[in-house]
Amino acid sequence: MLAVVSNPYYEMASNILCIFNFVMIYIGEMLSGQDALGLNKGPIIAWLSFEIIFNFGQAFELIFDIYANGSIKKAFSRKSRCVIEAVCQVINLIGVIMILGLKIDVDDYYHVSKPFEMIIFIRLLKLVPLLAEVRSYSKILLTMSYMLDPI
Repeated sequence: MLAVVSNPYYEMASNILCIFNFVMIYIGEMLSGQDALGLNKGPIIAWLSFEIIFNFGQAFELIFDIYANGSIKKAFSRKSRCVIEAVCQVINLIGVIMILGLKIDVDDYYHVSKPFEMIIFIRLLKLVPLLAEVRSYSKILLTMSYMLDPI
């Protein structure tokens, strides 16, 4: 387990999953646009179900990182993606509670899908360390880090 989490391919797989999750927002928008035309709500329910399962699957990444670091405190202090994923999991639970409360009606789709869209955009913050690899972005990130102290 520790060998898998410390492997650079684990990081790459995590980043690919973030990008894949971002693509899912376009699929959800296409399905919601089709449903507005009077089609059935089956594809929307399938998309929401996939998002819930995918988000809970991402919880394993959080669990693996906590296990690899030895404790929750170490994991959250060493890896910023643990904090981001914990926030995403809380929002996912809120979204599931909303779905159970609204019983997934197509009219409520826009209200129900907002937490899952927010998760996608928050999860993209995991990709910020990759920006440091690009020279121009690393200067921007360095400037931002210097500005955070006075703020």
